[in-house]
Amino acid sequence: MKIDIEIVIGFLMFVTLMCYTTYQASADEEFHAKIKPIKQQYCFTKIITTIKDDVVTKEEKLICADGRKNFDEPGYWELFSEFYYRDTNAPRYCRHYDRPNHAFNTPGKACLTKSGDWEVQW
Repeated sequence: MKIDIEIVIGFLMFVTLMCYTTYQASADEEFHAKIKPIKQQYCFTKIITTIKDDVVTKEEKLICADGRKNFDEPGYWELFSEFYYRDTNAPRYCRHYDRPNHAFNTPGKACLTKSGDWEVQW
């Protein structure tokens, strides 16, 4: 049985291309280098280029997962805690979360502080 050399070379090129594509797809750092964790939130830099009267301006905006536009703006949970805890008689705002690695597989509890941070209770 005679195998054409063109078929073998084509198959090797296909396998090489597939391996390279898989390697590039798994290289997260290369594709997501602009995403920065900020206080347990993920943010990215959006570049806006505008042209007005023959003047090109480049503007970089920081956009975060909780809706913040800058570092110094309050996030969603800071604003929510300020609104929720404006009354002194308000009960603590708590949520239950899964703990799959816990010995008894019981849910945990996290409460929102007045500063807008989550605090683990159990």
